[in-house]
Amino acid sequence: MTCLHETRDRSQNIGSSGPRRKSHGLSNGDYGINWAHRYLRESKAELSAASKTKLWFVASGFAMSSMRKSQAAIYCVLGDPETVESVVRSHLSSELYDMDVLLRTLVRIERLITSSDLELGHASTKSCLTDAARVHEAAQKIVDLMA
Repeated sequence: MTCLHETRDRSQNIGSSGPRRKSHGLSNGDYGINWAHRYLRESKAELSAASKTKLWFVASGFAMSSMRKSQAAIYCVLGDPETVESVVRSHLSSELYDMDVLLRTLVRIERLITSSDLELGHASTKSCLTDAARVHEAAQKIVDLMA
């Protein structure tokens, strides 16, 4: 086991593709930011497609995919997406007031996506589109803040 002060900066690794920008806070640098922006573009395109289609089940599918991609954008900009997802899932049953603002937001987004996924149907398509737009907007703000 290595101590924190014994670890080397990743930009000093032999065989690296060049110097890497040091990450700020939780962000994992340009790589995660670039993926986050890609997911946001895809999310926006799917949200647009969802609002244009006449078939409720297609619109709901696009909206759900848009929400998941917005969520993926947030996870990418925060660091390792699998780790962030694990932390969020471990707090799903916790009380929101016990969490910091960012974790509370991530848990709310996961709960919203999960509840929207369970309520798919013709009657819930409009609310699913509204939820997808809200999640996309929140993701855009978080990515912009972290980038």
